[in-house]
Amino acid sequence: LLFFSTSSSSFQPPTPPSSKGHSIYDDIEYSIDDDRSSFMSSKRNDDPNAVFVVNGSSRGIGLQFVKSLLDRSQGTILACCRSPDSAHKLNEYISSLS
Repeated sequence: LLFFSTSSSSFQPPTPPSSKGHSIYDDIEYSIDDDRSSFMSSKRNDDPNAVFVVNGSSRGIGLQFVKSLLDRSQGTILACCRSPDSAHKLNEYISSLS
């Protein structure tokens, strides 16, 4: 892949930091402990008012996201796909839940 520019800009991107597995951003919590309730995802999953929107949920990874959310969350899941009538795997899975 070649990229040619007609611009005369002298911009040079900075060298990416070499974190070597250490956190380089102070505002992101990476610690792993047994208290899962401190993670934002746990709080969101336990929130009955949370809404999850999954695009491409008729098959593949989108369908797996829907299944995973149904197992671990309390909120509403909107499973979106281009052609709901032909989303056989999604429809079969939803039918199996009732």
